[in-house]
Amino acid sequence: MHLQRQRYVLFEYIVENPEVVITEKEIIRVIWKTLIKLFGEYSAYKTGLWMIEFDPLQKSGIIRCNNITKDRIIATIAFISSIKETPVIFHSIKTSGTIKKLKEIQKQFFNKHR
Repeated sequence: MHLQRQRYVLFEYIVENPEVVITEKEIIRVIWKTLIKLFGEYSAYKTGLWMIEFDPLQKSGIIRCNNITKDRIIATIAFISSIKETPVIFHSIKTSGTIKKLKEIQKQFFNKHR
């Protein structure tokens, strides 16, 4: 059995209509729904998926998963195309083994691109 290390995925999302407010619960729900649809309940359970941080102003968040299933999480968020019947695009920015490093990258990324 392999040691499962935690991985943190920084993502952003772009909404076609900026007036639509998307909550953390809605994002978690659509990620789980898509993950189960793509990989099944057992594989979804094995990911260890957890939302660590969510920022509705920057439209970004950090998801925790394990190192074995991080590619499934990245593929899942890439497959999401709408939330609340509103077109949305998810983009995984970076994956890291520590939250501290990912938060540094998050600051640099959003200061540079916004």
